[in-house]
Amino acid sequence: DPIQSRCAIFRMSALTDSQIKQVLENVVDVENVDADEDALLHIIAEARGDARKAINTLQACVVDNQITELETREIIGEVDDELIQGIVEDSISGNLDDAIKRLDVEVLKRGINPNRVVESAERAIQNSNLPPDAEMKAYDVIGDADWRIRRGANPHIQLHRMLAALLIARHAGMEPYE
Repeated sequence: DPIQSRCAIFRMSALTDSQIKQVLENVVDVENVDADEDALLHIIAEARGDARKAINTLQACVVDNQITELETREIIGEVDDELIQGIVEDSISGNLDDAIKRLDVEVLKRGINPNRVVESAERAIQNSNLPPDAEMKAYDVIGDADWRIRRGANPHIQLHRMLAALLIARHAGMEPYE
């Protein structure tokens, strides 16, 4: 690397949430934009300490000189955890057709990032009351879906498969028939 040998390398650490908030508030003030506090919190969480990403996201969220929470959640692609919780619960309780239909209509058609759906499904399992064996199987199923999606498999098929496998995982914690 002949160019790199002539350059100084600077390592930057991630900024704190309060530092990112200060940067965003400065941009909002200078640009005279009306920003919802909750919208800024979503942008800060999405940025994960990266001021450039926070500013770019902020710019993408401005509509008519305003930044609203709803618009911000749409642009970021944030998933409604309660919706995913309901879909996961439908699947686990045996309503697989309803769960898949809700996933398709209420999540995937909106263009939500499938990786975010998987992360939300993991949080749904954390909040579930599955027996330990079934919970571990559910985590395995979700991890497998995540791995396959990140490797380029069709996300719709993988998410449908995940819901079906969650239904089966529920039985891992059930007592055997006698």
